Amino acid sequence: MKKTSLCIQQELERHHHQYPIGCSESYFESKINELTHHNEIVTFGVLLPITSRELTKPEKCIENFSNLLKSLAETSQQDIRYRISGTRYQIKIYIGIDKDGHLFLNNSAEKIFYNHGFIDIDITKFDYFPDSTCDIWRELSHKAYKENCDYIVLFENDIIIKTNGWMNKFHKTYLEISIQKKVPCNFGCVTFTDITFPGFPAFPVISRVHLDTFNGDIIPQQRFQIQDVYTYLFQLYRRWGCSIILHDVKIQKIKIDQRYEKWYHSDWKFDVLNNSVDRVEKWLNINNKTPIQKLLTLDIVVPSYRVDFKYLDPIINLEIPVTMSTIIYIIIDDPNSSNIILLKKLYEKDPFIRILVNKTNLGASLSRNRGLYESNADYILFLDDDVTPEKDILFECEKVIKEHPTACGFIGSSKFPPANESIFKSAVVLSGVTFFWEIAEIWDNDIPWGIAGNLLIRSYKDDILFDSSFPKTGGGEDIDFCLKKGNFFIKNVENGKGFQGASNVKVTHHWWNDGKRYYWRFYKWAKGDGALIKMHPNLTYNDIVPNSAEFLLGTTFILFITVIISSLITVFYDIEIINIFTILIFLSVPHVIISNFVFDIHLHLIIQPFKRVPTIGGYRYILAIFESSMIRMTNEFGRLMGHIERKEWNYIGKRFDWFAKKNGGTMNDEISTNSRKFFIWVSLMVFSSSVLLIVISESPM
Repeated sequence: MKKTSLCIQQELERHHHQYPIGCSESYFESKINELTHHNEIVTFGVLLPITSRELTKPEKCIENFSNLLKSLAETSQQDIRYRISGTRYQIKIYIGIDKDGHLFLNNSAEKIFYNHGFIDIDITKFDYFPDSTCDIWRELSHKAYKENCDYIVLFENDIIIKTNGWMNKFHKTYLEISIQKKVPCNFGCVTFTDITFPGFPAFPVISRVHLDTFNGDIIPQQRFQIQDVYTYLFQLYRRWGCSIILHDVKIQKIKIDQRYEKWYHSDWKFDVLNNSVDRVEKWLNINNKTPIQKLLTLDIVVPSYRVDFKYLDPIINLEIPVTMSTIIYIIIDDPNSSNIILLKKLYEKDPFIRILVNKTNLGASLSRNRGLYESNADYILFLDDDVTPEKDILFECEKVIKEHPTACGFIGSSKFPPANESIFKSAVVLSGVTFFWEIAEIWDNDIPWGIAGNLLIRSYKDDILFDSSFPKTGGGEDIDFCLKKGNFFIKNVENGKGFQGASNVKVTHHWWNDGKRYYWRFYKWAKGDGALIKMHPNLTYNDIVPNSAEFLLGTTFILFITVIISSLITVFYDIEIINIFTILIFLSVPHVIISNFVFDIHLHLIIQPFKRVPTIGGYRYILAIFESSMIRMTNEFGRLMGHIERKEWNYIGKRFDWFAKKNGGTMNDEISTNSRKFFIWVSLMVFSSSVLLIVISESPM
């Protein structure tokens, strides 16, 4: 019935434009057409490279080869011996051997074929070096194409086919793709299921439509790894929603390896893949009567140490537009997480939900980089594993991409839940450390950077990665990444633009540590982002006064030296250790903290009262202001300690312009803020000195 339906559909499309509307008599005529699929013979060309890399133990290679042929014979009997719905199947095997593969020939390999009933075989020796599987596949595909094979099967030597009737299943699947997706017959990429890696599109069966499109080449003239061939073919037809893994057709690989893990950028994933997509698109425009729109490919990358289903489930179950193809990569950075088993059980068979586990804890930067390596999409949306995206986030991503097609990426809006009555949460907001989480709400275009917890980037051949020198838990790596990517696009891409604001690309960023008081995070952030001063010297400036952390460290050091010197003087001279000088030095330390409190009280109550947190009031609001000062000083202290640990002595006293000198930059505001705090500190010291002098003058001698 499906074949009949397909035939009718194709006939209707073929005659659609032949008759003008007024020529109604043609619709009363009936013609009988013979189904073209009746009594058809479908030939599967099995391509099987034998490389000398596998021949270190020829007897083992022969054993694997024999097991493969045995499984091939057993699982194809049903298709070959019996005509199924008018279709008969046959197999032609193409063996390719590299230049050192004579050991294989010397072991009477041809007898193995005959023992398993295969007589239509072709053995070719190539002048290729060991490990040239992909080159041999390419050459063998030329032969199979010239000999009119309908399907090309890419096999390896160490596999066993586990499913009977697999040829008919592939043929039927291609027919179903044609009907459902309204594409020509045999268009797409359909693969076996590798039992070891069920979500990876290994061992594809490709039709001659692909070879027609590429003049007999199954893959381009490009250096490929084996896994790259599988991924390339799947990703190519994914652009039209025509890539499928058949989960009921299984293959078992004898030798289990980790080659499906990607830790490098594939050379083909940009220019080669894009050129291939363009070629397929042109072929479709010529050969497909019904126009079909290419899908936007947008992948989601989530580095996850928490592996918390409360946050991962909403991401995995996001609604995807019908005009988009999305693969979700969950990069698990805690290999000991107890949730890995359940996560894999639920999703590892889905090629569009990839669960990837790092062997050790690598940190946020390297985990995101792994997602960059794995993805072959046009765009990548980075989400943190403690955010909940809005249900329409992918629809909003599609809108901004269409609006700004030459932008390097987009900064989404990350809102925190209301602080409620929490003093600590309110203090975090007042401290300003989360300002850039919602930068897209106030800045429309050419935003210098945004947090990686909600960052949409355009995938491009720019070799820009997240720098692993930053802390594993994060702190500065997203700033560095965005600055480099934005600058590259503006300088090297035609009409290229920097990051654009995408205020409707929204996530809710949940409070860290469930909102419990925890200052260490802010310390670690700044310890990392302080490295930006050395990395981007063009975005730095010299401050005229120390900040709070530098002041605290300096005054504490002076106090320490003063105490030691005073102690030594007391030992040798009859002088009291406690005097007006030592008292002032001692007071200078708490005065640094008090000057910050005074400045922030004045800022949040008088200068910027509109920024107050609406969920608290009264004395609790005052306490939140005090704590916001502590959070910011902790942040500054982390930055200072980062300089000291990295021995960046020359960078102490320098500041980074967080606006990257755009929109006026932050230099003037920062210098003004630190100068005012310094003035308050000086005023406090003068006041303390005056009080001490009065006390001393009035005290009895």
